[in-house]
Amino acid sequence: MALYGLVDQYVLGPAGVPWLMGSFGTISVLYFGVGLKAPFLRVWNVVAGHVAAAAFALLCLQCLQPLWLARAVALASTVAFMLWTGSVHPPGGALVMILCDSAKFQALGVAYLVYPGALGAMLLMVFARITDEMKRRFVFSTDDIARLLIAPVQQTTRPPTALN
Repeated sequence: MALYGLVDQYVLGPAGVPWLMGSFGTISVLYFGVGLKAPFLRVWNVVAGHVAAAAFALLCLQCLQPLWLARAVALASTVAFMLWTGSVHPPGGALVMILCDSAKFQALGVAYLVYPGALGAMLLMVFARITDEMKRRFVFSTDDIARLLIAPVQQTTRPPTALN
């Protein structure tokens, strides 16, 4: 997320279109919490789910009014497409809602299919794979984390000992 924030601030900030969007929070929870073995995190699911979500949202925004109808049809179409193609990817649903409610993202038009939709999700997948590999190489437990967090506190609260 810090990397996306830097991209937002230094690369895309002047354009006014953020790289970081809400569905990336959902993907992060899935990647780093559930892990890459989950079926909805396969490359096919991530790419097809995000691209379909963006495509249906853009199409419905162009063809349907009022907004609530466009949003509902886009979400229903996205879910139906994902089920039909075996590309179920829950963050795709979030992406539909974000696109329907954000004029900045809508201004990107068809480019939204690639940026930030598919490209952003793929970059998160790369980070997840790196993190997964690090977890395999450097095994640690919650006890290790607790020791790291508690040890500094215990050292600072010990009473001073008398010197002989």
